[in-house]
This record gives sequence, structure tokens and C-alpha cells, in this order.
Amino acid sequence: MRAAPALALLAMASQVDEATGFTGGPRACPMPQAAPMPPMLISDTEGTWAHDTMTRRIREEILDRIYKENDLTRGDHAGPLGSTTALLDDLEAELLAPATTPLTPVVDPNPIPDSDIEEWNQVILKKSIANGETWLSAPWLVAEFYFYRRVLAAFSGTGIDPFQTQKRAGLASCGTASASLALRLLGSVGATGRPAGAPAPTVTAAANVLRLWSLSSLWGNKLDLSLWPAPTDNNAEEPNPNPKEEEEEAEEAPAPKVHQEDLQTGAERLASVLMSGKEQLLDDNFEECWADICQDVMSNSQYSSGSNTGALVASMGIVTDNAGMELVTDMMLAHSIVAFGIAKEVTLHVKQYPVFVSDATPDDVNHTIDQFKQSSDASMQTLGQVWDAFLGAGKLKVEPHAFWCQPKPMWDMPRALAERLHKHKLVVVKGDANYRRLLGDRPWPLDTDFDEVCGYFPTRLLALRALKAEVGLGLSAEAQERAEAADPNWLTNGKFGVVQYSPGQTAGWALGSGDLHDPFDYLNS
Repeated sequence: MRAAPALALLAMASQVDEATGFTGGPRACPMPQAAPMPPMLISDTEGTWAHDTMTRRIREEILDRIYKENDLTRGDHAGPLGSTTALLDDLEAELLAPATTPLTPVVDPNPIPDSDIEEWNQVILKKSIANGETWLSAPWLVAEFYFYRRVLAAFSGTGIDPFQTQKRAGLASCGTASASLALRLLGSVGATGRPAGAPAPTVTAAANVLRLWSLSSLWGNKLDLSLWPAPTDNNAEEPNPNPKEEEEEAEEAPAPKVHQEDLQTGAERLASVLMSGKEQLLDDNFEECWADICQDVMSNSQYSSGSNTGALVASMGIVTDNAGMELVTDMMLAHSIVAFGIAKEVTLHVKQYPVFVSDATPDDVNHTIDQFKQSSDASMQTLGQVWDAFLGAGKLKVEPHAFWCQPKPMWDMPRALAERLHKHKLVVVKGDANYRRLLGDRPWPLDTDFDEVCGYFPTRLLALRALKAEVGLGLSAEAQERAEAADPNWLTNGKFGVVQYSPGQTAGWALGSGDLHDPFDYLNS
């Protein structure tokens, strides 16, 4: 069963709280334990990444590309997309004077039933509008998500994803990297599971697989594949680095054979690859995460008796970030978890509608699978077919939610969503924007313990983040000094990353106080 298109999903109810009419409602999670809670970042300080984003990047780079890639001409309000252009023109005019232009309610000319427009205007923007906050004096996260919600409103009723061109181009450009990773994925975990008679994996092998594909999900094609031996088979060749030659020579290629010795020893022999990605990690809690997952299931018969059935845990979740190569590696992580028997099923928690240019929606998941199935590369074809089958069998699920498209801190997630995540043994949260929301986009001292802030999460949490904003947790003084010595822009250029863990509310899970509250009480008043 394929995932429903993202734009169509706007017409679906997004788990609205009956008491409030909004997806927030009574608090579902406890508040962070770290104190005092700093105010949210704002973007009025020159020289910061936040200021550059709100004064230049979103107008000169992002909005300009929206005009170009959707064939829109500024000032042309009479064409088929005239109303869209008019709303974008208004938005651009505001962004020309961000320091003096106050935020206003989102205007949606074609409101869709059960969309989150009322929540935006009555909850998310309430304080900013009441206080006359501008694009720069409002919390950065609010203003940034607000920009994308305004863009979506401009395209309301058109059925157009304004970022589709960029996302499709991104996926098309990573074909060679995808083929290389697909070949190695099949070599390390197989297509649909271990073949009959293959020895059961050890807990150590399972840990190596999860770590390897988590790092792949974090870094994408930045891992040093030259250190990674490919499966031993004449049919399983490295992808041609010349895509045109590849297309000219493409025929119905046989699926690559996977030898049992590849499945048995593949994870262990990838230690050099894992180390190649470790130098750029400023905090790495993976071993703690794995130990916590395994402590109550170490006697699982699959891993102790050699049985080839079952899985270590019931389910895991991945809160995705970008489409393109990142989504490819997210889906490979999900595949490795299911095929290697770490979990029976994996759910991809995706954006309900297009946001942040390249963030993944159900449409992007479907498109990625289709492109893999249609690829001339045998390994990619195999994966595309398997992923389609996994969707049909419920081993891979795709669940969109409007909450992932909003600037609310994650401790204010809707009750139903928190309860859904709590059912996962582990949730992997991907990307910088999601990480900022884990922190409420607040500049805690960088050496603050990750669990001290994020222990509110409704289940075990593994955050995979390449640093692209001036917030963070769990960074020791030594790690900060090392990064600063290597690159003065280490907090924002994506060269450094973290793998951080919190056991969350796994023990003694209870909903929050249930009190209605303002999720944007960022002044702590």
C-alpha cells in the first residue's frame, strides 16, 4: 500500500485534540529538566547564521528559486497562478524590510478542511502578533517556519509542491552514490532477510549494522566508501561513474547475488568505515543506546539459539529530514533494521506538507521507490521492489503529521503523536531543524547533558544531526576546542555531527500535566 500524496493529506485530520481543536492541546510530555530554560533564539544579531538566514538567504536564495522553478513572474497577477504570484510578491516585500515588518496572520485563499491554518493563526502566531514582533524580533524558528507556511498558502489549491523541482533534481543527482550504497546494503544485510540456512547474526553484528546505517543516514555519501569492500560477485559491480555510459549500456540486469559469507562477516569488516566517520563526531552515545535497547532482550531466541525467525524488537521509528540522498539513506537505515531482524517494522514519520525546501513528504517516499524500481542499476532495482513489498506487508510504514511542519518544541507534541511514538522501541530523529525543535531552539550551554534536556521524549531517542545552527547539547569543552581549531564556523557549516541518546520516558511513561499552556512562552514570563 503506497503512502498517500502529501498535498492530499492536507485534507485529512491531523490528530486534532478534541478539547482544544488544535494538534497541541494539553501537554503530552513533561518539560525539560535542565534549568534555567534559556529564551528562544531570535535573528536580530548581525553576524549570526539566524540573521543571515532571515535577512538574506530566504529572500535571495530560497524565494527567488521558488519564482524561477515554478515559472512565476513577479508582478504578473493575471496568469493561471496569478493569485500565487501576488501572495509571493507580498511576502517578498515584507522580507525586504524584515526588521520593521511585523508578522501577520497566514492568509490562505483556498483553505482546506482540517488543515493547520487556524492553529497557526490562533496559537503559533498569537504571541508574536500581539506583541508586534517582526521577522527579526520573533523567535527565529517561528519566523523561519512561518515563511514556509506562507509559501504553502500561496500555492494553496494548485496541487503544486513549490519545491518539487529541487527535490527531484536532488534525487537524480545522487544516482551513483545511491547505487554504491545499495550494493553494499544488499551485501551486508540482504534483500528481504537472511537466506534459509544462514547463521543467525550475533548481537554484535546487529549493533554494527545499526551503527553503520545510522552513520550513513547521518552523513549520506560522505562516508569513505573506498574503505568498504563490495560483495564478492561478478554480477555485483561498482556503478559506472559516467551516468550517460550507464544509460547507454543499461539492459535488464540480474539482481546481484549475495553470498552467505558476505551476510555473516559484512558488518564486522566495516569497522574501518565506521571509524572514518567518527572523527567528525563531537558527541557519540551509540553504545549507550544499543546497550539500553538490548538489556531486556539479550535472551531473544533469534540471537541466542540460531533461529532464523523473529526480530530483536517490535518496531522503530525514523523522523525524517530531507528528501533526495538523505531520504535514500533513511530508507536504507529502515531496510537494514527490518532485513537484519533488528525490528519487525519501521515507520518513517514524514512532513504532512512541503516545508524547508527539501523536507520529505509521502510523495517523496513514493517517488524515491519508483525511481529505484526504474533504475538501470540492479541493486537499486532490487531495493525499490523490496521497499514496495515492505510497504504492502506493513514492514515499512509512512506516517505524515502536521506537527513536523510546525515550530513548536517537541515537548509540546500532540498527545496522540506522543502515544504513537511511545510504542516504538527507538525513534531516530534526523536533521538540524528537528534537532532545534528537540531543544525548543534555545541556546542551552553547549556542554549541557543531552538527556537532561531531551529526557521528556516519549520513548528512546537517538538524534542524528550535522551541526547547522548555533544551538547544541552534549559538547564537551574539549570537543568544542577541537572543532573551533579545525573550523571557526563549526557550529553552522554541517562538517561536524553528533549521535546523541536519551532513554526518554521509557520507564514510568506518563503524559504531562494536562494543563493548557502557551508553547511559545519563550520569554519565560
